Amino acid sequence: MKSGTIAPFEVKKFLATSGRDHSIKKFAKGTVISEQGEPAAAIFFIKAGKVKITVLSTGGKEAVVGVLSVGHSLVKAH
Repeated sequence: MKSGTIAPFEVKKFLATSGRDHSIKKFAKGTVISEQGEPAAAIFFIKAGKVKITVLSTGGKEAVVGVLSVGHSLVKAH
């Protein structure tokens, strides 16, 4: 590699193992990962399964606004 050049970021290699700046977590089906309105605290990359994105109306009705799957990412709150 030439001096001053930056190596390309290898997502698959980065996500394959835990490290100082990242970890691998598994969530059970139905687990709430983040709630609407919370400040962002982390980025998640989906390695397996699906994540359902929902919103809750003031009347308490839930609506699915998207479904993310392998290769997608989402921002997680605290």
